[in-house]
Formats: sequence, C-alpha cells, structure tokens
Amino acid sequence: MLHRTLSALSRPWRAPLPPLFTWSFAGWACLVFAAVRIPAVLWIAMRVPARYASLGDLLSAWDGQWFAQIAAGGYDPHARGSAAVDLVFAFFPGYPGVVAAVQQVTGVSFVPAALTVSILASLGCAICVAEMGALTALTVWSRRATAEDDDSLLPLTADLVRRARQAGLIMVALFAGSPMAVVLTMTYTEALFCVLAAAAMVHMMRGRWLTAGVIVLLAGLVRPNAVALFLTLGLCALANYRQWRVWVATFIAPLGWLGYLAYVQHHLVRYHSWFEVQNRAWHSTFDFGQATLRDIGRVLTTDTYPTYQLAVLIIVATVLLCLYAVRSSVPWPLTVYGLAVVASVLLSDGVTASRPRLLTPAFTLYLPVALTIARLPRSVRVVAVSAWVVFGMYVGMHMMTVWPYPI
Repeated sequence: MLHRTLSALSRPWRAPLPPLFTWSFAGWACLVFAAVRIPAVLWIAMRVPARYASLGDLLSAWDGQWFAQIAAGGYDPHARGSAAVDLVFAFFPGYPGVVAAVQQVTGVSFVPAALTVSILASLGCAICVAEMGALTALTVWSRRATAEDDDSLLPLTADLVRRARQAGLIMVALFAGSPMAVVLTMTYTEALFCVLAAAAMVHMMRGRWLTAGVIVLLAGLVRPNAVALFLTLGLCALANYRQWRVWVATFIAPLGWLGYLAYVQHHLVRYHSWFEVQNRAWHSTFDFGQATLRDIGRVLTTDTYPTYQLAVLIIVATVLLCLYAVRSSVPWPLTVYGLAVVASVLLSDGVTASRPRLLTPAFTLYLPVALTIARLPRSVRVVAVSAWVVFGMYVGMHMMTVWPYPI
C-alpha cells in the first residue's frame, strides 16, 4: 500500500503521455474560446455606461490605468503624481512590460497594444487548457477502467483520444464562460498569467521540469498569486526527489517574484514592503478568511445589493468546487494549484466585488466538472455548458456595466 501511494504521488499522470497537440485541435480550442467570449463582449458593448467614451475605455478602466502608467513611464516617481507614490508598486511589471514592447514594435497606443496582448494570451491559454483537459481525461479514464493497480493502464485507442479531446474542448468552454472571464479581454494581467500558468502545468504533466520552472519564473513577474505555482512545483519536487531537474526548476521558479519584491523594497518612498502597499491601499492582507466569512454573513443577513450577492454566490460555489475537486480523480498537482489560488483569495481581506475576478486563474478546478460533463449525453452536455456560459456572461456584463466601481 505504501509503495503504491508513493508511486501515485510521484507519477500522478499517465506515463508516457501521448502527443495530443495538433494544429486542428489548437484551432478548435481557439474557436470554442472565441464562440464564448465574442458574444459576451458584444453584450457589454451594447451596454457601455455613459461615463465611458467607448468600449475600449471601459475595457481599459481601473487597474488598466495603472498598467498604462507603468507601460509609459515605468516605476519612475517623476512620471506620476505625488498621491500615487508607492501605490504603483502594487502592480507587477510583467504585463505592462510586454505591452510596452508591443507598443515599441507596432507604434500603437496603450489600449490596442494591451488588448492585443490579452487576446493573444487568452487564445494561447485556450490551447493549453484544452491540452491539459485532454491529458487529464486520458489519465483519469484509463485508470478508472482498470483494476486497483495504477501501473496497469488501458492502451490508447483512437476513441479514447477523441473523447479526451472533447473533454479538453469542454474545459475550454467552462474556462471561457467562467463568471469573470471578461477580464481575459481587458487590459488586466489575468490573461497573461493564465496562459503562463496553463503552459507551466502542461509542461509539469509531461515531466519537462526545467521548461516549467522558467515559465513559472515569468509568471512570478505577472501576478503575486504565482505563489500557487511555486507550491505546486515544490510539491512535485518532493514527490520526484530523485530527479535533479525538478529541484533546479523549483529553485529558479520564484526568482522573478522575489526579484520584484526586492526591487520594490529598495525603491519605496512611504511604505516598507510590497505587502504594506497592498494592505494600506487595498486592505489586502492575510486574515485566515475572516473577511470572507464576514462578507458571506453580511449578504445572508442584511446586504441585498445584487453585486455582493453575486460575489458571495461565486465564492460559495468555488468552495463547493474545491471539495468536488479534492474528491475527484484529477491528478493532485492540478488540484493543488487550484486550491492554492482559491486560498490566496479567500483567506485574505480585500474588496468583495473583486474576489470573483481574482478567482479566475483557479481554472484547474473545472477539470473534474469537464470530465463529468464529457461523459453525459450530447444534448445534456450542450444544455449544461450553455447554462454555465450564459451565467458567466451575465455576471461579466453586470460587473462591467452595472457595478460602477473597480472590479
């Protein structure tokens, strides 16, 4: 029993994993993503609030204005007003750096350059998520069909590969239709971070540890919750402790994240660390979930504002999704990453309405749902995925056009 447990931990995926990428499969992934996101954006375009001059202004609002400043002038204190001293350091440099590079090459302004980066990153993420879903389906379904011995796997068949690819495309639809997937087509960091996270997970699944480590290093320059990737890669290193490449990957993975925090520490004027900037400006600090529980209690008792109700509904649904993922047969590193992202959001204080957006990178939690839906009759699959997509479109429309504050 102990040998079997250790074997399962060190080899959570079917080995060897077959090459599933084809240009046709990638094209279908992009097509599914576009079929979900384009109607959602058009719905928002028809309801742009009067306070915005155009759809582009809306899609580049709030945090997008900070990224525009960084792309234009970096973190130079002379490029911003005195009121913004130190606050700009809350935003990691990866996304605005890529946008600035696109601006230099193309000569376009910030909004088209930033939206181009986000859209291309989203399509790349769709391809990686599709492959992740297909590889997970191959691993789970081949093991479910065998005896207790995890080393005994069914041979790959054309039918099994076909059904696995269908599961991957369902996974793309669930990701593209998630409640705040609208942020993937905004001048925000989520699209770039998600493509890096998804690519890193695919390379981990294939045992390409050094490549995964480099990708995670880049993700650490984009968003602070790259910590979830550090944790996942570190646990993979412990489970595969005899492989030196995974230890090198684990060592290099957090260097970008740590390097930026050190840079912030050296250049701050009023505050003393990146964490203090987050706490003072956005009340974002680790509180073991007290603020989340307070938000849920307030909505259940006194607060009837629809935005907060939607946020709490998504939070509760995410917790249930975590429980379902833990009980599923999805390989544990994928579940660990999703749980870590959720923990970083729900165990911290912050803006209630922003939590659904911050949960967007926890897309691996949709894997067990995608595998379940993939085994249903086609008509049921269509209804289930369509209902999810419509709900996600409504949430995105509400947050962008009804809720007047930052998301």
